[in-house]
This record gives sequence, structure tokens and C-alpha cells, in this order.
Amino acid sequence: MISTTLRWIALLSFIFLTIGGNALVCLAVGFSRRLWRVANCFVVSLAVTDLLLGLLVLPLTASVELRGGKWPFGGTLCNIYISLDVLLCASSILTLMAISVDRYLAISAPLSYSRRVTPVRVTVALVSIWSLSLAVSFVPIHLGWNTVDYKVQHSEWGIWDEDTDGRYCQFEWNNNYVLFYVFVTFYLPLLLMSGMYLCIFRVAKEQVSVCYCSKTHNK
Repeated sequence: MISTTLRWIALLSFIFLTIGGNALVCLAVGFSRRLWRVANCFVVSLAVTDLLLGLLVLPLTASVELRGGKWPFGGTLCNIYISLDVLLCASSILTLMAISVDRYLAISAPLSYSRRVTPVRVTVALVSIWSLSLAVSFVPIHLGWNTVDYKVQHSEWGIWDEDTDGRYCQFEWNNNYVLFYVFVTFYLPLLLMSGMYLCIFRVAKEQVSVCYCSKTHNK
């Protein structure tokens, strides 16, 4: 009983922290005029992504965790749950990549930043992020592209079936799909983010050197 109670407390704490923290970010940007900037749209999008994760995915994850990994809610909800998890994780990573590009543009060319980063371009970037995330999550899973035999996974499951205790809601992987998914939503964004932050470090280092030389010369 003590172990189960502690697990309940820990899981609920993570869920409430995720929901509360990201809700505060959205409220802070919404109610503070100083934060009404185009670049903060990416921050709000990231907060909304994590907020949806806390509202839609983590409660089901906690429920399954407390049931020893068993899934009692049927195949349809299982596929929706997995699709949401993939969607929100992909959207979160791609948004982090967009934030790194935005920061690089802001520090490398601050005078032309407002001309480069416009509301229209930010909107197009956000729509592209969410569209790509949908394309690699709901579409393949509900068409069976992620399975070896190209059949929709868990489609024969019913809710609270007699053999529910032996079923686990897992993401089935097809080799071609997993390579595409991992490359598009993880490795490529990781490489781009690493490159952007390396460039940011170099630009910041150059600016510090220029400022130091300027102060030394003035003295």
C-alpha cells in the first residue's frame, strides 16, 4: 500500500507540474504585453505541446503504469494514445529546433531580424511543424504503415475484453518507418540544433572579443 501510494503521489506530481508549469507560461505570455513578440510564438507553441502532453497522454501513462503496464481501454484508444504521444513529442522537438534557428537569427543579424522573422513566416513555420508531426504520427499509425504486415495495430481489441490483462499498448515498428521517423523527428533536428547553438556560441564569442578590444582601445 505504501509503495502504491508513493507511486500515485509521484506520478500525479509530475502531471500537475507539467500542466501547471506550461499553463503559467501561456498565461504569462498572454497577459504581459512585454512578451507579445513574434519569437515568443514558438515558446507558446512549445508550452501548449507540453501542456497537451500533461492533459492527454500522461494521465493514461500513469494509469497503465499503476496497472503493471496492462492496457484495458481497447485498441482504438490505444492507437490514439500512441499517436498523441508521437505527435506531441515530434512537435516538441521540432519546435525546439525552430527556437534555436530563431535565436541564431536574433544574435547573428539583430538589425535585420525583424525583417527576416515576420508573423507570416512564423505562422508558416508553426503550421509546418504541426503538419509534419501529424504526418509522422496519426497518419502512419492509423493506416498501418508502422507495422510489419501493414495492418492497423490493435484494431481487434475491445474495451475491457476478457483477455485484457495480457495486452500491452505498445508502438509497433516497421524498419522503413522507424528510420524515417527517427531521422525526421530526432536526428535531423538534433544536428540542426547543435549547429545553430555552435554558431550562436561563435557569434557571441566574437562579439565579446570586439567589445573587449573596443574598451581596451578606449582606455
